[in-house]
Amino acid sequence: MTKFGITISLTEKSPEELIRYLERMKGLEAGSVFASLQIPGDSGEALKRTLSAIGLQIKDLGLDFVVDISPRTFQNFTLKDLKEFGITGLRIDNGMTEKEIADLSKEFQIILNASTLDDAFMEGLKENGFSQPFEAWHNYYPRKNTGLWERFFAERNDWLKNHNVKTGAFIAGDKEMRGTVFEGLPTLEKHRGASPFEAFLELKEHYQTDTILLGDFDLSEGTYFQFLSFAKDGAIPLRVENVREKAILNTIFHNRFDIARDVIRADEFRRRNKKEYLPDLCCERVPGTVTIDNRLYGRYMGELQIVLVSLAADERVNVAAQVAEKDLPLLPYIQESRHGFFFYRK
Repeated sequence: MTKFGITISLTEKSPEELIRYLERMKGLEAGSVFASLQIPGDSGEALKRTLSAIGLQIKDLGLDFVVDISPRTFQNFTLKDLKEFGITGLRIDNGMTEKEIADLSKEFQIILNASTLDDAFMEGLKENGFSQPFEAWHNYYPRKNTGLWERFFAERNDWLKNHNVKTGAFIAGDKEMRGTVFEGLPTLEKHRGASPFEAFLELKEHYQTDTILLGDFDLSEGTYFQFLSFAKDGAIPLRVENVREKAILNTIFHNRFDIARDVIRADEFRRRNKKEYLPDLCCERVPGTVTIDNRLYGRYMGELQIVLVSLAADERVNVAAQVAEKDLPLLPYIQESRHGFFFYRK
């Protein structure tokens, strides 16, 4: 099961703002919080004050608390400090030996750098007594054009899965970008500027990523609603325009098990809705068109579909609505999986 996590900045927001944010994101069933202690120029005492103010709330919300560390971290913090701040996991990028990591694993969950692990390092961990299951997360990339190539990402994840290592990656936000560049904090370059929900689905469904973290601060209201609906019902919300049949709205449907090539067929609509449909707006159907078969289609009357490819007009098929353009990339995840979906007005 894929876990959702969030990233916080210990320097860009006040403790009060962070706590409000944590409470908001807990509504999306976030399970972990990630923060960096590798912040050049920031004093250890300032970071300690922030951690002291939020650590208990993170624990009370039932969230795992993971921090990014390096050997330099221990110039300002002891292991006792980290435990007292409620930190449960350490994400170790580089600069630490296999033995040091193995020793830390006796007290913390360990997360390593997914992009740089190799067989020799894995063997060194085992030789030094590291035996617990662990995760490996890819970095996020603030600078434009430096995010990972999908092919490299897929190959690394395959290698990690073959070593029974769980994987993690970051998606960018779409509301308030974090500094210092403010161009998003994704793992994959293709996700920079993309819909966060689409990026989440791709990492989950296509790459089977175990932990997906929001790299930036917060989500727009529309995107928050998408994540909230998915967390609650496992259903993918689709915004629709030009709605001509209200019966299609706000009800969860599923694509049929026998997956069609050209359309998504709502399995439940025809059985639930016994209305007679007369021919109406039987026009050309572009991708994302929502249609209902009318009575000229005989026993298929009432079949609800979402068109995936351009189709010619058919006097037996009524156009009922149009999926908003920004949600068209979500359709393959409905076609190929058993996730439910529902239509709602923009």
